[in-house]
Amino acid sequence: MPALRVADEEDLGRIIASARDAKKAPIRKHQMRFFMVKSGESRLFVDRLSVAPASDAVSNGERVARLRQMGMVRTAGRPSRDIRFCGWIVVSAGDARSGECEVEATPIYGDSEESNPYHADIVLPDRVKTDDEERKKYALRLALTAVWRDRSATPPGA
Repeated sequence: MPALRVADEEDLGRIIASARDAKKAPIRKHQMRFFMVKSGESRLFVDRLSVAPASDAVSNGERVARLRQMGMVRTAGRPSRDIRFCGWIVVSAGDARSGECEVEATPIYGDSEESNPYHADIVLPDRVKTDDEERKKYALRLALTAVWRDRSATPPGA
């Protein structure tokens, strides 16, 4: 079971589950959209890639892609017919914490399809719920430190 304290050195990954998004993810100018929260929200869901065994991280990405395909979880960005797990857009917890954000371990336990002990949230200030410019500012701040990690960079079964 992973620690509930998320260390600044930890890598946090947003799952990319479409080939179209995966092509854009390494290009800095497109990364901001992967960190935009919807109006009325202030949390970004991420996986703790530094503490998850590689095989669990990949399995979780594949599971989330399946759930998106079935319409059971929403997708960031535009809906796509080509839903498959491609990789992550990654920021460090320390970079995510800069500028009034917090990172909370929010493991999801149980027998359900949504179980994920490596789940965490990047929590933005409450004012982003109602302020489009604030949402954009935080998305840009995260995007400027983000890197693309292709699923192939994580060996299966590692």
